[in-house]
Amino acid sequence: MLWLMKLALLCWRDIAHPQRGGAEVYTHAVLQRLVARGWSVHHFAPSWGAECPPTATIDGVHYARAGNLLTSYAAAPRWLRSLGPVDLVIDQANTHHFATPLWLPRGQRSCLFIHQLTRQIWWHNTSFPLSLIGRCAESPWVRVHRGRPVLTVSQSTATDLQSLGFPSADITILPEGISFTPWPTTAFQPPAPDFTVLYVGRLVPYKGVGDALRALALLRQHHCPTARLQVIGRGTPRYESHLRQLATRLGLASAVEWCGYVPHAEKLQRMSAAHTLVVPSLREGWGLIVTEAAAVGTMSIGYDSPGLRDSIQHGHTGLLTTANTPAGLCQALTRVLHCPVLAQHLAQHAHQWSHDFHWDHVAQAFATACQQLVTAPPQSLPR
Repeated sequence: MLWLMKLALLCWRDIAHPQRGGAEVYTHAVLQRLVARGWSVHHFAPSWGAECPPTATIDGVHYARAGNLLTSYAAAPRWLRSLGPVDLVIDQANTHHFATPLWLPRGQRSCLFIHQLTRQIWWHNTSFPLSLIGRCAESPWVRVHRGRPVLTVSQSTATDLQSLGFPSADITILPEGISFTPWPTTAFQPPAPDFTVLYVGRLVPYKGVGDALRALALLRQHHCPTARLQVIGRGTPRYESHLRQLATRLGLASAVEWCGYVPHAEKLQRMSAAHTLVVPSLREGWGLIVTEAAAVGTMSIGYDSPGLRDSIQHGHTGLLTTANTPAGLCQALTRVLHCPVLAQHLAQHAHQWSHDFHWDHVAQAFATACQQLVTAPPQSLPR
């Protein structure tokens, strides 16, 4: 039986951040359900701009923001002290974390919550020398949490953590969830008339949008001149301009639809009508968009990378590429293009699997894990 708890979570972004992603969606979906159970839930993050309010209550979750990526290190302890006693402190690592083991009072129950390690993403999302500093510093920085319990969302991340010296017994793998009931097959959208590939996510280098464009160019050149790509998501103006220029250089100006952000209902409709979702990302915590696509009857093709190895069951619910390159992605696209029976088989199994995922199940697992951390005997806690 779960009792009421007071929870404090620190993270580098919250659900209102303009660059929120799957990790923020996951966190808020869980926290709002804990509030519905009667928990007192408080979330701290750096401020994300002049228009960012210092406090907000969203779906019952109390959000506080202060400082920037540097000064928030000093603001976080002050915020935590202002809450009074809390049952559990969760330090969520999303590229950055707050190094809570270095400053929390002795005896305060805490854990690390991490979706993925960044690793090679540094080479793609930042410029030298910051990329080198970030890549070299990440492992020792994460090791600050060794000896503390860890929550994560995939076996891929658990394996990465074990390689850094985290005992497997300290790691709890939580399930993933989606915020809607998988559609019945009668609700699936008719497939688009032309072979349509869909990308959904933030437009950042490590997500591989450029590779999706290059793969489309190869596909149109050698296999399907009418193939199209729809891109749902936004990035910085500079990077979006770079992608559009790349599409033009590849001769894809009329073959790519830049959708920007779209309402949730439209996103699902476009997913359902696409022939396949592509996720050419170098690293994910899980790849929530894969499960959402499956829930509306669409298979996914992804790079054989951490996280996507968990959310895509190769040859059963989707395909992983044999090489994480545009050519490898084109090869996988060609397989489903020329074999509709295979595409249908993958989509059917993906849809069946999607019924196992719901935020209510995730919140239950999260709440159970929190209770176990709080009730663990003192001798099992780090010194």
